[in-house]
Amino acid sequence: MQAFLTKHLEVALEAFSDGAIPLDIIPKFKLGQDYVTDFAVLGVRSFGKPYHVILVELESPSDNPFNKDGSYSRHLNQAIKQIQDWQYWLRNKFETFCADFSERLKRVNGPTLRNDLRSAFFTFKIVIGRRYIYSDRNRETRSSIFHTTGSGIEIMSFDKIIELVEWYIERSKNYIHPEL
Repeated sequence: MQAFLTKHLEVALEAFSDGAIPLDIIPKFKLGQDYVTDFAVLGVRSFGKPYHVILVELESPSDNPFNKDGSYSRHLNQAIKQIQDWQYWLRNKFETFCADFSERLKRVNGPTLRNDLRSAFFTFKIVIGRRYIYSDRNRETRSSIFHTTGSGIEIMSFDKIIELVEWYIERSKNYIHPEL
């Protein structure tokens, strides 16, 4: 999935933009020498700055985020731990993040970008499992995680990505010349 999304960054950018206007995306963005995100997204809300940075952790579409008793699965616990490690790293090496992130962006640049990132709004996204795996209780727990982390960690299924791919395929069919 990482390779597919890296090849089709427009799908990843749209899937992970989290309600922000998507501006740019970096696959396999390194947090110093310590960690690597699957994707780092830069967006902006409709009211403009501050920027919105979304760091994405991909798990497997076949992983269930919850156990049968509703507790977090091993895969979800590992993903949450990964994000907690990123948060700790960002608190301690934020200037490094601002410098590295602003250098790697291709679509957005400017003399104030590095400074503007200092006031960015950060969220984290864990992509795991498929929608049909989630019970009503799982959906409530997923929502609870989002709210108890101050809207900081969102858990989403791979279905949004699949739906976007299907939409892009359908859209591309409409642009093919009938004689070809």
